[in-house]
Amino acid sequence: MIVKYNSLKETIDATTAFVSETREADIKRTSPEKILNLFISANRFGREAIAACCRKLYGPEYLTSNRYDYVVHHAYGRYLARHYSNSCIEISWKSFTRSYAGFIALIGHEIAHDVGHRHGHDEIFWQQYYRNCQGLGLISSDIEYKDGMIEDKHNVRIMGYGSIIGLKQYPEFTVSLPTLENRLKAMLKHDVFTYDNISNDYIIKQDFMPMALEICREYQVRLDRHQCADIYSPNTDFILKSIDEPWLDNPSDNIFDPSILKCITRNDINFYWYIHDSISSSSPL
Repeated sequence: MIVKYNSLKETIDATTAFVSETREADIKRTSPEKILNLFISANRFGREAIAACCRKLYGPEYLTSNRYDYVVHHAYGRYLARHYSNSCIEISWKSFTRSYAGFIALIGHEIAHDVGHRHGHDEIFWQQYYRNCQGLGLISSDIEYKDGMIEDKHNVRIMGYGSIIGLKQYPEFTVSLPTLENRLKAMLKHDVFTYDNISNDYIIKQDFMPMALEICREYQVRLDRHQCADIYSPNTDFILKSIDEPWLDNPSDNIFDPSILKCITRNDINFYWYIHDSISSSSPL
């Protein structure tokens, strides 16, 4: 019997704990139900989080049901998320090993591409990202961009790397980053997935679709063709398309629960610079 997750936080916590505590060889031997449960719950709550963020930023009248977001795991590239259009954001499965606030900030980053600068990361883009993070409750609205953004050392923002002072991006892992990366790869190389040469994705095998559909019913989530084999039986295809997703029209307000999503304040900024200056002054010349 699989454990059904009930929120974005539970899914992030479960995914992070799994890759932190499970050796690569044991991941490959993990039951198909557990792997599919993690993957399908990521699609459920990842997509709901995107819809909730859009509604938070664009207003309650925003039609979240018109969105076509999905969670996938491309075989190539190390990206965490991609922006395809104003109604489609793709989040990598590995993004569910970020901190909760880091995950919401990642969505804020992709939504910032909606208003222009779709393929670039100039300072105007980063200012929009910063406003989005303020609107999502990640940082106090009275902290100006120049005070809240971490310094752009070595011009890395142009490559898509930018962060807010005090915003924790990743949890404390007990394993090295190379080990973590290998375990993430082992998840998508599990027997439930197969490599698709056309999309460069690992997608759910046809043999495991009945099991996947049962889990989809539990989460009220549809799978996209980016996640499934393209060859369906007529009945399977019908079931995939007929699953209702009421949570997409009315995403949960709990995604922005202040007890989970702590807002960065001026005191946090001041403490950051106090620590930064203390380290700088103690460094040898």
